Amino acid sequence: MAVLRQFRAWNIWRQRLGTTDGCSYVPYFDFVGCCIAHDLHYEKHDMSREQADDELYYCIYNKDHPYLAWWYWAGARLWGQSSWDNYGKLG
Repeated sequence: MAVLRQFRAWNIWRQRLGTTDGCSYVPYFDFVGCCIAHDLHYEKHDMSREQADDELYYCIYNKDHPYLAWWYWAGARLWGQSSWDNYGKLG
């Protein structure tokens, strides 16, 4: 049931923001807000990509998911460059 509530919350955010996709094809458990904030940093380029990825790590870590924080951070570092570049072209 909690997953369904999170999915609905994510859809509301997506409708409002338009460009965020939450945690991009991976489960987001109880930290979808961290992924949305990460997407917005990528979109706005209001900090460096490294800082945005570090913010994602600390946000998930502070939700009591230290192992997932590392995996999501590693995924963003390894596969996030194209998203960073594409979001930069939107602005």
